[in-house]
Amino acid sequence: MEQAPIDHVGAVPPAGSDELLEASWADRDRTVHGRELRLEALMTAGFLVGLGALIVLAGGVDAPHPVAVALLIAYAVAARADFPIGSGHVVPTQLFLVPLFALAPAALVPALVFAGLAVGLLGEALFGRSRLDRLAYCGGDSIHALGPALVLTLFAGGDLVAAAPVVLLVAFFAQLAFDFVSSSVHDRLVFGTRPEIHVRVLLHVWGVDAALAPLGLLAAELTSH
Repeated sequence: MEQAPIDHVGAVPPAGSDELLEASWADRDRTVHGRELRLEALMTAGFLVGLGALIVLAGGVDAPHPVAVALLIAYAVAARADFPIGSGHVVPTQLFLVPLFALAPAALVPALVFAGLAVGLLGEALFGRSRLDRLAYCGGDSIHALGPALVLTLFAGGDLVAAAPVVLLVAFFAQLAFDFVSSSVHDRLVFGTRPEIHVRVLLHVWGVDAALAPLGLLAAELTSH
């Protein structure tokens, strides 16, 4: 789930996710600065540390399949096809995230996700539809990919196609867990969003991810051949 500014730190958030979304429109285009910028820099640093640890754990990574480059571009496009909900956005990137794990070492996929988010945002900035300061969000928005990458590295040798069904299920829930932690910290510290409201928003996001995951697995199976 990508983040989007809502209200000032410490302000009392609206009662529900619909009200939260409505209240957010006025502030979605504000400049990323101050406390939020420092938090995003810290989250990006944490993402890079986690990525480095994954690569070391995997004993290095091989180059991804050439088709993964096309998937990265598709991921970049999908990341910009966002549907606002609550304090963030639902994006159909699950369709391309899962096949990326089939065409690249799992430890490398979070880096590809980061690159896809950055490429998509740079493309929108080029056409004046976004601002370059939004690049600050790319690190935090990539943290969700660390969860499944860790599970697949530990229990499937970094290969999604070779993973047992139970490993795939654990990898999916690891994605949700990492997403929950990163987005909860962001929304609580920046927006003052109450945890129960944030969980309500995330249930919508996770529902979309769960619906798209089987299609992603099918695409992964096809692209692996």
